[in-house]
Amino acid sequence: MSSLTRILRTRAFWLHWLTLFSFWFVLSGSLKAFYLAAGLLCSGGVALLTYDLQFSEPAHERDRRQHFGGLPWLGLWLYSFWLLKEVAVANWQVVKIVLDPRLSIDPAMIRFETRLDSSLARTLLANSITLTPGTITIDIQGDEFLVHALVADQSAVEGITAMQTRIAAVLSELENPQEVRG
Repeated sequence: MSSLTRILRTRAFWLHWLTLFSFWFVLSGSLKAFYLAAGLLCSGGVALLTYDLQFSEPAHERDRRQHFGGLPWLGLWLYSFWLLKEVAVANWQVVKIVLDPRLSIDPAMIRFETRLDSSLARTLLANSITLTPGTITIDIQGDEFLVHALVADQSAVEGITAMQTRIAAVLSELENPQEVRG
């Protein structure tokens, strides 16, 4: 392994650790020394255990990507903020449904095929769908996803299509992701 590769892998590891600790800190919000030390230790342990999962790509993937540590960190951060906004909007929609005396719930199963290639992209899509209130990924069989939606309207389908498009753009998966049809 060349010294440049070693340096880049070391930087990627520290960035991975810092990202995990930052996420832990946002969730805990504690400034007590014990909790900060526990957060650093735990995020470091998780970074060590998941490093190979996160940063070992097949050779053809490595050649294709020019991102720091094999992942487009800035794009993933921007996607995370976009997803947080979508989760907040979906939360508000679910609150309105729950508080509505007529309960406008119309559950449906949405089946669609994705053309996202990597397991990382598919996992990110499935988790994004599940994190969004009112939708949950039920099953994935190859390219086919099965999603349960609380309300069978066009906004659920548009939300899933938007997620797939953004993930494809961030991870440079494909030129035109296939549109979801409910």
